[in-house]
Amino acid sequence: VAPLDRELARAAAVKVGVAPLLVKMLELPSGKGGQKFPPDEHAAKHLLLALSALTHLLRSRNYREYVLKLGVLPRLLALIVHGADVLEKQPELLTGALQATAAVCSIHRSVQTALQRLKGPYVVACLLRQLEVADGRFLPAMQAFNASLSSTLPYADVVATTSLYRGADSIDTLRAAVTESADVLVRANAVEALGKMCGAHVGMCQLLKDAGAVEAFVRTLDPRAPVRELRGITTSFMAMTRRAEVMRTEVRMHGGIPRLLTLVEQPVDPLVTERAVWTLNNMASKNYFNQEAILEQGGVSVLLGALEGATQKGLIKACLAAIYHMAEHPRAQDAVRTEGGLRVMLTHARTEGASAGSPLAEVAVVALRELLTNNDRNRDALIDLGGHDILQQVDQAELPGMMMVEAAGGDMGRAAEVATAQSGSNSDS
Repeated sequence: VAPLDRELARAAAVKVGVAPLLVKMLELPSGKGGQKFPPDEHAAKHLLLALSALTHLLRSRNYREYVLKLGVLPRLLALIVHGADVLEKQPELLTGALQATAAVCSIHRSVQTALQRLKGPYVVACLLRQLEVADGRFLPAMQAFNASLSSTLPYADVVATTSLYRGADSIDTLRAAVTESADVLVRANAVEALGKMCGAHVGMCQLLKDAGAVEAFVRTLDPRAPVRELRGITTSFMAMTRRAEVMRTEVRMHGGIPRLLTLVEQPVDPLVTERAVWTLNNMASKNYFNQEAILEQGGVSVLLGALEGATQKGLIKACLAAIYHMAEHPRAQDAVRTEGGLRVMLTHARTEGASAGSPLAEVAVVALRELLTNNDRNRDALIDLGGHDILQQVDQAELPGMMMVEAAGGDMGRAAEVATAQSGSNSDS
């Protein structure tokens, strides 16, 4: 087991045929009629070692497809299904099966899809309902559940999984995992899983609202939280506010806007800042009351400050998109001018314009177009700044099709999974 935490050892183990042996060892003992029963102490020890070795092996993406073809998923699910029954006296085996499941699925779309066809998320979600948050098995169960979900979760499977949470007791379990657990990994995996589910199914967003859970999730937007947790939280809010208009209103009503602005104004991590700005962008999209709230909280100044100091393309694009949507509000147009924002916008339009046709060049020019719409003072101010050369581009600008899709934040397809990967979760490859 021990050497398999190193890549060279993994490669050597696979080369000599260790993987098929490990997968074969995952079978529970069977009686007549195929009924499974708990392994004795000797067999349990071997099973636990096989799970541990397999988990180490699967920390590398290189071998997940191979192990998938060996039939590992049905065996792992069998161990989980029997976990609350035949393995009750041997909880470490259930923990091992959950850890191996999380390892094989992590950031690997084809394995996630295969597990979803076997109703894996549903199986693990059923187990979560049976466990208390303080139970030692709750963390590996939550990790397995999160890892098994992809951002393109099939609709039918989302509905099946989501249906488990219909009812206050189930929502309260998730809420407790996010807001009450002392374990940062429990909280982080819970919010990442919710983000994936809400990103794939608008009904989940409505379910959170109906259960009164939004306020609890808004409170997690705290700059003092660990970075890994904040990455998952902001990714989830980005997905929620993109998919469901009701969430944009709910987040505002429960005080989410000042919290998001704090994360932008007091940056703790580049990804957290970018996700927070994309969430504000989604909130401002065609929503007058949200635009008013962002204005009242000094949001225009915060966004311009973030844009002026931004060096990464993702954050620059997020800020430009948010300013574009804020510019739908006449007072926001004026605020950008009085805060010196036209100079910043002009600088970005010219800098990015050096790469003709680049996405950022288009976004910068389109944002300027919105700022000048029905606003002669902004147009005159831009000319005073020497913006004659950019005016023709502004007047002819069209909203880039790739800029925003329903106020989307960047490439939403894998946002939650990328945030997990970049925060150093279950995969090291």
